[in-house]
Amino acid sequence: MKNKSINLIAILFVATLFITSCSNYNEYVTDSDYSYKGVFKKYKTFAFVDMYSEHPIDTTLENMIRDEIFYRMNVRGYNYKDKNPNILVFYKLYEEDFKYTGYNQPELEYYVKYQPDDEEEIEKNDEAYDPIKIPLVRGTMLIQLMDRKKGATIWQGYASGLYAGTYTDNQKIVKNAVRSIFDRYRLFVEEQQRASGTF
Repeated sequence: MKNKSINLIAILFVATLFITSCSNYNEYVTDSDYSYKGVFKKYKTFAFVDMYSEHPIDTTLENMIRDEIFYRMNVRGYNYKDKNPNILVFYKLYEEDFKYTGYNQPELEYYVKYQPDDEEEIEKNDEAYDPIKIPLVRGTMLIQLMDRKKGATIWQGYASGLYAGTYTDNQKIVKNAVRSIFDRYRLFVEEQQRASGTF
């Protein structure tokens, strides 16, 4: 009986550790929004843009962020292209609290499903945005995708509160945050091409 009690305690202890470790990865908030004029069915390539910062992040951390974004874009079928890519990728890690303007919108994949294939028709879209102010707390990862030709952001996602929890391994936190942000970008090149008849 004593051995059974010890085993039960051990199981509960391991389970508690597992639940705690999971919660430490998910104490931040993620969300995203997009432009109604993004030509999502035609984007195939991407490249990174370096952003100036008064407080540059650690080189190791920055390389990890790029590698993770690169991987997430590749998984979705986007190819890296230095010269004249369709999409420019910006990213920044904010250390302090700030207010962010987001939008109440349908899920991106639902919107794109019913979006016209013709770029001129998309450009004529005058659907009004429904802005909302969102307070973002210390440690926010912001990723923006810009249409290179238009010079306009077509999608942006964020994870906020990365430093608010008890977990202290910043690299793992940020890597997991990038993955969580891209979980909200549920578009895949091949699917979009099939939908528009260009595959």
